[in-house]
Amino acid sequence: MDRRLSPEKMDQPGLDPRAHAQALAALRRINFLSGTAYQISRQILKIAPPESHPTLRVVDLACGSGDVLLRLAQRLKKKYQNVELLGIDMSPFAIAQAQSLAVQRRIQNVDFRVGEVLKDPLPTDCDIIISSLFLHHLETEKVQLLLQEAAQAARLGVVISDLKRTKIGWLLAWIVARVITLSPIVRYDGPISVQGAFSTSEIREIAENAGMGEAYVRDCWPQRWMLRWSKNP
Repeated sequence: MDRRLSPEKMDQPGLDPRAHAQALAALRRINFLSGTAYQISRQILKIAPPESHPTLRVVDLACGSGDVLLRLAQRLKKKYQNVELLGIDMSPFAIAQAQSLAVQRRIQNVDFRVGEVLKDPLPTDCDIIISSLFLHHLETEKVQLLLQEAAQAARLGVVISDLKRTKIGWLLAWIVARVITLSPIVRYDGPISVQGAFSTSEIREIAENAGMGEAYVRDCWPQRWMLRWSKNP
């Protein structure tokens, strides 16, 4: 499949709040079924072993409603003496949802704030920068620039998870979006997202061009790829 980047409904301004909330809830279910937080936590542990890094600060770029970061908080606090996490997203509605979820789940070591990842400087007081399901929204040049900036900003490393562009991935997105939700936004955006995604080899090349020559990129469940880069491998 050739890459085709198309506008997604979730990215459009002025979304109806109910429709937006429904779509974010569907994405939380998809992230849970995909084990996204678990897979990212495994990569974080490889970059920053708790025995040598008892404290950890993680920043999530384009965090959406914060479900991945909140699950990470619960996992990582069992491994590290002190963990601080920050989620950044350009949508005030998504950030409000994330803050509400943090209160509901009584998770106190996570903060969320509104910010434009592609325009605002990335935080430089973090150990690891992560992101999931974001890069497929971007043009190749912007992905390379974001990886460069993340590599410079993070003290220890970067972990990225995203969709993989395959025919099977497109079909899976089409089916799952119709099984787990009635959200017309997710049902439309799911297959579109896969069409805009990168292949494993493409993201490996982009990472190398961004100065991440030692990046570890692999396929993972379900029809996704995972990138792990350590500043001092």
